[in-house]
Order: sequence, then structure tokens, then C-alpha cells
Amino acid sequence: MVPQDHAENVTVVVCGNADDPIQRNTRDTGALTLKYNEIMVRVITVHNFVNQHVQVIEQPTASAVAPPDRLLLALMSHCIEVRDLKFESNLLFSFPTVDQVNQLIHCLNGNYIATLEGKFSRQNKQMTYVRVYVNWDGVATLQQSKMTNSGASLDSSECGMVQPMRARIAGRVTPTTNQSELSNLEMIEIPVRQRPSSIACCQISGNLLIQSDKNLVIYGFQVKVHDISKLRFLDFEELPLCIEISFVPLKVMICENYIVCLNKDNVHMFKIVWKQNVSEKTKDSERCDINFNIPREDVTIDYKDLLKKERMSRKEDRITVNLPSIVKSNSLIHKHSPFTFTDKEMNAHMKFNYPLEDKASTYELVHLIQLKLKPIIIENTQSQVLEEFKCLLLHPLYCDDPKKGDSSESKLLKSGYRSYLKDVVCVVTTLQEGYLFQFCDSELDTNSDNCISVYPFMGPVYNIALEGHLLHALTETGLETYTVRIGHKLCQNLEEADQVSNVYPPIEQLICLIGHRQFLGVEQMLVTDNYLVLLANAENSPTHSITSNSSSNTSAWTLYSLELPSPKMMFTDIAIAANTHRFSASQTYCHLMSEAHMILRLSLHVTKWLIQEGNVCSLVPVKYNTEDLSDAYQTSCCLLGDHFIMNERCYKLCVPYYKLAGLAPHDVLKRFKRIQEESNLEEMRGIIYYLKMVLQEHNLKPPDNVSLATWKQSFIDEVLQVFEKQNYRDLSYLIIKNNILREYCTHKLITVLFQQCFEDLEKETERLFALTLLHIQEYNIEKAKSLIARTSDHDTLFRLLSENWQLLFEDTSSNKQKQLITFSELSVILMTSNCEILSKVFISLIQQDKVTLQDLLMMFIDYLPLNVGHEGNAAAKVMRNVLEDYFKFYFELCRFEDLAQFAVTAPNALRLGMIVLVRSYLSQLQLLQIKDLKSSSSNEKIIISDTDDDAKKDEDNPLFPNAVKTVSKDFLFVDLRHDYLNKMPPFQVEITSKLYEKCLHNYVCPDLCATNEEADVVLQKLQALFCSRVLPDEAVIETNTFLSLNKTLRGYASLRSILMNKNEAVNYLLNVCPQCLLQYGKDCFTKGDEWKILITSLQAKIIQLSEDQNLNRICFFYKKLLKDVLTHLATSMHIENFQQVLPHRTNTVNEVIENNKSIIEEMYTYDTYLKVCKETMQANQIKKLITTTGHQLLCTLNL
Repeated sequence: MVPQDHAENVTVVVCGNADDPIQRNTRDTGALTLKYNEIMVRVITVHNFVNQHVQVIEQPTASAVAPPDRLLLALMSHCIEVRDLKFESNLLFSFPTVDQVNQLIHCLNGNYIATLEGKFSRQNKQMTYVRVYVNWDGVATLQQSKMTNSGASLDSSECGMVQPMRARIAGRVTPTTNQSELSNLEMIEIPVRQRPSSIACCQISGNLLIQSDKNLVIYGFQVKVHDISKLRFLDFEELPLCIEISFVPLKVMICENYIVCLNKDNVHMFKIVWKQNVSEKTKDSERCDINFNIPREDVTIDYKDLLKKERMSRKEDRITVNLPSIVKSNSLIHKHSPFTFTDKEMNAHMKFNYPLEDKASTYELVHLIQLKLKPIIIENTQSQVLEEFKCLLLHPLYCDDPKKGDSSESKLLKSGYRSYLKDVVCVVTTLQEGYLFQFCDSELDTNSDNCISVYPFMGPVYNIALEGHLLHALTETGLETYTVRIGHKLCQNLEEADQVSNVYPPIEQLICLIGHRQFLGVEQMLVTDNYLVLLANAENSPTHSITSNSSSNTSAWTLYSLELPSPKMMFTDIAIAANTHRFSASQTYCHLMSEAHMILRLSLHVTKWLIQEGNVCSLVPVKYNTEDLSDAYQTSCCLLGDHFIMNERCYKLCVPYYKLAGLAPHDVLKRFKRIQEESNLEEMRGIIYYLKMVLQEHNLKPPDNVSLATWKQSFIDEVLQVFEKQNYRDLSYLIIKNNILREYCTHKLITVLFQQCFEDLEKETERLFALTLLHIQEYNIEKAKSLIARTSDHDTLFRLLSENWQLLFEDTSSNKQKQLITFSELSVILMTSNCEILSKVFISLIQQDKVTLQDLLMMFIDYLPLNVGHEGNAAAKVMRNVLEDYFKFYFELCRFEDLAQFAVTAPNALRLGMIVLVRSYLSQLQLLQIKDLKSSSSNEKIIISDTDDDAKKDEDNPLFPNAVKTVSKDFLFVDLRHDYLNKMPPFQVEITSKLYEKCLHNYVCPDLCATNEEADVVLQKLQALFCSRVLPDEAVIETNTFLSLNKTLRGYASLRSILMNKNEAVNYLLNVCPQCLLQYGKDCFTKGDEWKILITSLQAKIIQLSEDQNLNRICFFYKKLLKDVLTHLATSMHIENFQQVLPHRTNTVNEVIENNKSIIEEMYTYDTYLKVCKETMQANQIKKLITTTGHQLLCTLNL
């Protein structure tokens, strides 16, 4: 035993070997710290066996354990004894074997015993067989009956006389009807091809692994149905694959599709995976698809979030790349390890007995551990240190969480509970050290370091056993018991530790040596669910392997049956030991309590197995004593929370531990006050942080048998007492987060906050925002408006609103009604005072899926009709801002080949949003026009002389002399808005109406639109929406109806022209606003026939105007417009295309010609334009030739 001294500084040296001293250092912790080969281990004795029973047994040739707590001992008399560990290891019964058993294993699935048996043939040649015994425990009934009747116990030589053994060959012979009906002892011989050396089985799948030299052959466990009796029976079939490794192993183990092999110089672990041969993988596009999934805009990259998603997902497109050399340098395996870190030369090959049916998939080997011993040469000498791999363990971790398990199609090597497998633990030891590897089953990166613990044993190790939460090592110095980090790694793989609602102790914590006992002559060690079994040589000979060539011929051995403490008992023992260091050595206390906590946590996670009886025994996952374990687990969480809440540095960890314990805030306050009294400490940071984090939750409940109102008032008083000790500095934060404070202490809190004043803008904004909420609670709306208006830090206000977005809405529905969410009074205030910030907050909430666009729109639709005037206009503005910003964000990230498909296939929420946005624009445009009518403005008038000379000057002057300056803004679909709209009122004066006014005495010219930049911006936004063609039909129909009732609306003509088809728009603009026709053609025409219609319409209009001499001025205007159109086409079209768009003379034109022949000469003579077209083409060809020649010349020059 290692002494536990309480000296200030103690150094203890215990010699394992002469060359390997072990040094331990401690500093008044009551627990020693062991340092060996740069590996630290904490030493404290807290592991106590419940009971110990000793029996004298005959020397076994092999041993194993079987549930429930039974020991199997193979004897030289060709039989297997079954002993009950619960009853002082007394003999229950025995059953015969065919030959002497050299290796013995028990399998849970099927409840069968597999043996490796040997005998010498007549030629004195060693023969080895693999046999499986089924219904072995059925012998107990007959033996017990005979022993009861005779009153004497059976000798081992008599065990075969009780019941005959029935034999068959696996996969070749089925049992007879009588065999399958009765629970007879049945021997199934496995037809091996080569001489077997060792065997192993998977406890859950039941598959049997047979090792012959370098070859590994797997026989699949199968449950078949008898053809005649229809009863189920157990059988084995050789699987189509055979694995050849690079060395001859001494030990092999299998678990599902994981296999590990070991000899003195090598360790090789791999898993067999079913992989599809996919040449190219398709990845989901981040762009919006045809289903209009709302895209997200990642402004910043959250590395922690990416790592979390990588750990929780099983995708191969991972972001972490583990380079082997870096992994090696950072590994827990120290640099002076006696083996190579990864031996790439160590390989394995799969051979198939027959081709696979599925050519698109295949089996592959994934290498997990490749260790090879290297010679260790002592400096300045020629001698070498002899080292070897000694022990091997493979331990699966099954958890009741099938959602995240393996989902591959192949079930060849896998059990029905394969989805429950989360991690696989492999323990490998040399003579001096143990290495614990843990592999997450869903992990795809094989280069990561999976060695999570290194154990420096106190002496040469001979055997190990993994209890689950503890590792037992049988060494030259005795039985050593260590803690493990299996639970830490399992939680890391299964749980999401956000440090707020969940956390687990760090995996880097020192392992603990918690038990060390002296046992002499121990040869073997076995572990069951509740017992640790030691088999010792009765002569007290030095420890050696029973399979070695021992000179001892002792026939009597000693059996030590040690009852293991339960996880709850372990927790109690560790907690008692840790409590002595609670305030004197807090780190030691935290370490020990973390160990106890993880023992309980791992026990709650891991699934146990129950064997169901039947023709073929099957497995069922179960969990025992979960209520007791849960209570102890919550207690451990409470104690860890108590520790961290008083810790100066790690006080934030109190929150997740208290949440794991399920403690309410009022219980935490009581515990905190009690701890303060016990420790005489005034540390407040932990409780302040806890209250700030927990009180923002809205599910606070009073204790049982206490009224809600009474509890709230007393609880608030306790919270305020805590914050009073730090001058209420964080009180504003709590008021914002928790509605209980705002409801029950409003007046007092207002008084406290008004007495505060912070220089920090962020804290001051937080204070003003809290005061605003308190005044809203008191229905003092005007005061709340004035306070929120005083906030100058808009970024902080945006953050506060985003973090506490629930304050913007309230539920007004009763219990019987459907949920009805409306805007809160805070939202109404912000609409009038901080509409821009509120709009950004709403957009942020939609993007984060906290609020849907449809829900927000329905709230606006319900709110606006009930609120008119200033509040209604403010709400409408917020709604427009939200829709504009959202659709800008949406269409910037979404790419549509044709925007018109959006109007047809968009979801209802987006379609409704478009309709509401158009309605809002039209309404705003109408309101601004009404406002303009109330305030008269002077209109610009164009003075035009009536002389023919002035008419002639029109041909040389600009076509539109009086232009209204347009407002340039960045808005939705601004790039799709047509340019011709800028040449229409109100952006430009409509000149033909002025010409008509001057030419005709009775003509009344429409009034010019007054200058109104705000209305022009709204009109531009509306025009851009119509030009984009994204509007649903409902919006177009509503707009046409609205325009028909409001013909004096600002921009009426432009809106009508967008909604018309092209031919109608040409005829409409020809009479209403001809000055924009050329630009309209440039913007909208895509075919030559459309230009031809425009030219024909212009010619017809000119002919019509030429009949009236009073309209000469207007006729000149249209002639100039026709000239501009023809000139544009002549300079932009090919000569052949240009000739096709030129109209020909018709009969109607011939009749007009008789009245005015000069018109036809002017309109239908295209020679000038044809000449311009040809010259333009020639100029373009010359330009192209010059450019080509220049490029060729540059290529030939060597500059």
C-alpha cells in the first residue's frame, strides 16, 4: 500500500525495478501525485471491495465468466464447472466437454460457450478443435434433481452420465426434431480449414472469430428455423471474407466490425467497413432552390460552431485535417515510448471466398492502431531493454440512443443493436505501461490521436480487466485500480457541451490510482458485472501465465471472489474522501468529485444486457437502478456546482452543473448562503453570474406548497439582496432578462436605476432600456418614449433588442383561443422613435428563424387597420423597411434564370409580402399626393412662340428642354427599372400637352406635378417592382383596379405603360407621352416586328396630324421623333434587318398622298437612312479589320 502522508512537501520513492524509480510528490492535499516517465497520476485509496470469499478449486486449464455472476472453469477431466459467485463461489453444476479445453469464452448473444480444445492423435500429433456448447445451463436442472434424490454431490467424472451430449457440425448438419424440441446439451463443431490457434467472439452479434496462423476467419452467428418442427436453433456459417494480417497474433478480439490482434512485438486494430464506390459526390448548393428555402447570410465564420457540427455529424467533408506528424508530437504517448507511433508497414488484406453480388460496393479495412515495438538501447552500453506487449482488452460502449448510430446497409458483421454502439475502447499494455484508446464509431478521421490515457503501472503487469468505469491491473506489486477517461470521451462524442446547459470535466485531468492491494500467486483475473475474480496458485509461486511452460504441478488453486462496489457506493466513498479537502485543497476536492461524477454519468449512459430465454437465447438492452443512479448523479452535479460557484476563476461552470442537477434558482440561493457560512468566503462573482444566466429563462417555478405571488416577492427580495452587495451594477441586465423583477418590484427598481449613471455608453444604454421597460410596466408610455429616445448607442440598442426579441411581441389569446401574437407596447414605441433599428431587428429575427415572415406580416395586417395617423404611418414605414430589406437580402442570395417563375412558384408568405409591399407603396403615394394638394406649389410653364421659325428650331434643340432631376436611390430591383420611365412625368415634363395648349385655344393642359422627392422615390420603387415581373397576378390586378379609380395619381401614365403589353403600350404612349417612345423601344423591344409597329404608328400619327394646319408644331415634333427612331435603327442594325423593319406604303397612305404629297416624301423615303446604315456597317468592318491587323502585328513583334 502507498502511504498517505499529510506533510507539507513529501517525496516518496517506491522501486518497481532497479532502473525505474517512481517518484511521488504532494503538497498538503492528502492525496499523493505520482510522476513516472513524465506521466502524472494522483494516488488516493477510496476503492473498497464489499465482500471477499475464498474457495479452493482444482487447477483449471481455462476460465471464463457468464451472467449472472457465474464462473466457468475448464478442468483436466474434460468438463466445465459452473460456480455461482453470489453464493461464495459454490459449485452449481458441471457439464462435459469432448476434449481438454485450452481456451474458454462465453457469448451473451445465444448464451453459448465456445472452446478451443486439443488432444493428441494416435500418431502423437497435436489436434485442435473449435467447439460451441449450447443449452449448457440446462444441465443444472437434471444434476440438481439427482443430487437432491441421492443426497450427495456429483463428482466431476460423473457429470457426463446425467445427460447425453448431442453433436452436430455447424452449417452442415441440422438438429433432429427431438434435439430441437428438448433443452439438451448440444455440441456444435466448427469445420475449420486450418489448425486454429485462438478464438474470440462478439458478445452482441454472436459472431465467432477463429485465428489460424496469420489468417482470421469469421463465422457468422445465425438463428435458423427447423424445416419440420419450425423451431428456432443456433448455427454458424463461414462468412465470405478472410483477413490476412502481417504477423502471427497471440491474442485476438472482435466487437461488431472491429478486430484487434496482439503478439509480443505488434498490435494491430482495424475495422471492416462497407463502402460504396461513388466516383463523384454531389454537395448541396448554398443557393436557394426551386422550393425557395430561405438562405442564410453568414456574415462571420463561427469556428466553434463549425467544430461542433463537425463532431455531431458524420459527413466526410470535414474542416479538421490531422497531420500524422503533428498528431504524434501532441499525443499522450510520450516520446520515449517503446514502440513506433504508427507503423504503416503493418497491413492487412481481405480475401473473398466468392465475388460480391453488389459490384457498386465493397469491404474496406480502416486501420486504427498500428504499433510495433522498437529495440531500446541503453546509452554507453551494448545491452538492450527487453520489452513486449502483454495484455489486450476490447470493450464496446453501447448507449440507448439509436438515432445517431451506424446507418450503413451491410449487416454482415453487425448485430441488430449496431446503432446503439457509440464508442469502442481498446487497452494495450507493455510490461510497464498501459495505453487506453477510445474510438468514436461515427468518427471518419483515422489520423486523429485516440489514445486518451496512459497508465504507468507500479510494477510489471500480468493481466488487466476493465470494469467499465475502472481499470484493474494485476502487477508484480499487487492489484492496482485506476480511474478511466472513457466517460469523458463518450460525453464529448455524444453530448453538446456548451458550457451553459451542459458540461463535463476536462479529459486532461490526471488519472487516479484509487486502490492497491497485495495478492500473491495470482494467475488469472476475470470481471463480471458485480465481482472481480482472482485465480491464484496455492503454492504462492511467482506470478506467471498459466499458458506458459510452468514447472508447477500444483492441482489445488485459490479462488478469490471480490464483490465490487456499485457506482453509487463508489461515489459515496470518493465524496467522503474529497470532503476532507473541500476548503483546504479545492483543486483536490474538484478532481475527486469530478471522478465520482463521471463514474455515475458513464453508468447512466451505458446500456446493460439481459439474456432472454428461449429455443435460442437473445439479448435485450436494459438499465438497472437508474433512479438511484440519477439521484446520486444529481447530487454530484450539485456538489460540483457548489464548488464552482465559490471559485474565483472557474465560477461560470456553476451554471451548467446546477442545470444538470435540476436545481431551481431559489434552491441555489439557499445552498450559496449555506456555503458562505461554512467557508467564511465572500466570493460573489459566481452567484452573480448564475443569476444573470438563469433569470433570463422564463420557466421559473415556485417550490411545492408555496403560492406563486408569495414566492415571487420573497425570491425577488433575495435576488436584490445579492445585487445590493455589488451596488446593483448588473441590475439593468436582470430587469431586461426577467419579467418577474419588472412585475413585482417596479417602483423600487425605477428608484434604484434613476440613482445610477454610467459613463460607459453600453451600460448607460442598458440602463435606459431597462427603465423604459419598467415605465411600460407602469403604463407610463410618454415617459418610456422619452427614455428610449435618449439612447445614443444604436449598436447596443440593436443588440439588446435582438437578444431579448421576445419583448417585442405579446400573446393576447386566451386559453380557449388559438395563439394570437401581436406587437407589444415596446414595439409600438420603437416604431415611432427608432423605426430603422426596429426594422433591422425584425430582419435579423426572420433570418435566424425566430420569427417567420408570414407571422410578422399578419401582425402588421392586424395592427394597421386599427391604428391611423402618426402611429399607423410609422408602422407602415417599418413594414415597408422590413419587406424591402428582406427581399433585397433574398434576391441577392437567390439566383433565378427567369424572375417570372418567382411570381408563379413562390411560397404564400413571399407572395403575400409582395402584394402587401405594392399596396403599401400605392397607399403611400396617394397620401403624399393628398399632402401636396393641401400645399400649393408653383408649376413650371414652358413659353413657346407660335412662329414657324420657332417650329423649325425644334429640329435642332434638345427634344426635352425642361427635365426634372430624378432622385438616385439604391432600392429593390433598381437595375431592372426601365430608363424610359425617367422621360415621363413626374421626372420629366410632358411636352406634347404644352404644344397642344399653344396650338389649340380651347385645350386645357394638365397641371405639372409639384416637386416631391419622397413621392418620387416611392414611385421609382413601385416602377422597379413592376419592371421586375416578380409580382403575382393578384398584385397586378389590384394595381390596375387602383389606377382605374385614381387617374390623377402621381406617375399614373408610367405605371399604366408598364402593366400593358408592348403593342398597347406603344399606342398609349404615342398619345400620352411620345417623348419616351424611342427609349421605350430600347428598353423593351427584342424583335424587329416591334420596331416596325412603332414606326408604322408614328407614320400614321404624322399623317393624321398633317391634316390639320393648326397642329403643324405638333406634327414637327412627331417627325423629329420618327427621324430619331430611324437614325437609331440605321446605326444599330444590319442592313438586311433594317430593311425588314421599314414599313411599305399602303392604300390608306395613297389616299392621303393625294391631299398632302409632301408628307410621303418625308416619311417613306428611306434612302438617307439606308445610306447611313451602309456607312455604319463599313465603318464597323474597317474598325474590326484594323483591330485584327493590329493584334497580328503585335504577335509578330519581338519586343
